Amino acid sequence: MASVRQSVMYASVSRYLLVAIGLLSTVIIARLLTPSELGIWAIGSSMVMILSEFRLLGAGIYLVREPELSETTIRSALGVTYLISWSMGAALVLASPFVAEFYEIASLEPLFYLLSVSFFLAPFVSIPSALLERAMDFRTLGIIWVSGVAVGLVVTIGGILLGLSFHALAVGLGANTMTQVILANAMVEQRYWWPRFHRILPVVRLGVYSSASGMMKKSLLNVPDMIIGKLGTTTQVGLFSRGLGFVEFLASSVQQGVSPVILPYLSGKVRDREDVADAYLRAGVMLGAILWPVLAVAAVSSLPVIRFFFGDQWDQAAPLASILALWGMFRSVHVLLPELLLSTGRERLLLVREFVLLSVCVAGLLILFRFGLQAAAMSFLLVGLVDVATGGWIVSRRFSLMPGEVLAAWLPNLALAAICALTAWSLNQGLELDKTAPWQAVMVLAVVLTPVWYVGLWLLRNPLWQEVRPARLRAALRARHG
Repeated sequence: MASVRQSVMYASVSRYLLVAIGLLSTVIIARLLTPSELGIWAIGSSMVMILSEFRLLGAGIYLVREPELSETTIRSALGVTYLISWSMGAALVLASPFVAEFYEIASLEPLFYLLSVSFFLAPFVSIPSALLERAMDFRTLGIIWVSGVAVGLVVTIGGILLGLSFHALAVGLGANTMTQVILANAMVEQRYWWPRFHRILPVVRLGVYSSASGMMKKSLLNVPDMIIGKLGTTTQVGLFSRGLGFVEFLASSVQQGVSPVILPYLSGKVRDREDVADAYLRAGVMLGAILWPVLAVAAVSSLPVIRFFFGDQWDQAAPLASILALWGMFRSVHVLLPELLLSTGRERLLLVREFVLLSVCVAGLLILFRFGLQAAAMSFLLVGLVDVATGGWIVSRRFSLMPGEVLAAWLPNLALAAICALTAWSLNQGLELDKTAPWQAVMVLAVVLTPVWYVGLWLLRNPLWQEVRPARLRAALRARHG
């Protein structure tokens, strides 16, 4: 267990550095580019981000999950990434003029050319990263991740100031990937450049299911940009994308520290024939003890926080963020289910689940968008309810986690989220935070709610309290410096 805690520590430090850099990037770019410019970027990047799930075809997951690794196995996984990522990069280049014509936005064509670069570089960073993840060497991975994002941010801001507009975002993404390629191959002991194309079927079999399910999961966040981009305006795309991106930023900021560790952790439980269902439920509840209060506060205080991060030109995104924050709470109940299914070899079931969620999302957007952006956001609440229902059915049928057991485990999180949301609402009403300077409003919320959350963990005897109580923290510090 010590190795897991150490891995979480390194992953948390690196991921939260990424969050800090990402936040800085978001704050700066939101002020340098207009909603219309960011709307065009959202349309183009959403398609590429969906396709990016297929460029590795599950090779990384295969290397993390496989019980025994050999050089032949690693080179076969590398061969899969060459075949798929390079083919998709070439297809993206060829499709660029047709997509630009479909959306009647000429500037999408050069944007797609720039975004295709990451597909051609993917094989050179994916395999060494997967091997480091399997070894749970998140210290080295953190250096690679943070360095890449930092270089990408500098290049992006420089490109915007030089007049590249939203194209600078794609240039920065390419610089990020190139930095990771250089560092990943410099910091691993064994380097693999030459692929092997024999016996790639096991990699492909896992990759088809995991990549397809990953694509659908990512599509849930990107398909609104494509649908609204066709049915509405680029400004509407920018507003909806900012509201959804805000909620996703909050959720991913909390998950960043533990998400890289979950798959290798659960895979280790499976290899050691331990109770993976209990580990899944406990990890999910402790993660939810942070996620639910954060999202609940965001739902009632979205306007001052949106203004703090992005400026008042994005005020119209605040009510969208309030609705989508509730969806984020529904989704977080089974947010670790993909890792659970992948670690236990049930990738087909994961694909079916993601297909159902994406279908509900697309149908809801097509029906409700005609009534406005807030109605479109309501479609995500339906997606959240279906998410909870399907996740509950899967864990009850496949892992013997009954709905009553899951509900009882999550009740302390519900009470904690209610306490934090009620406190935030009272502050909004009593101090009129919507009318104060955004930085002051955020400062008040942070200063008041942090101790409220911590005391709430203790009062409710939340499972997370055992990890963050003073005695545990003091013991961790003594062990760290002993």
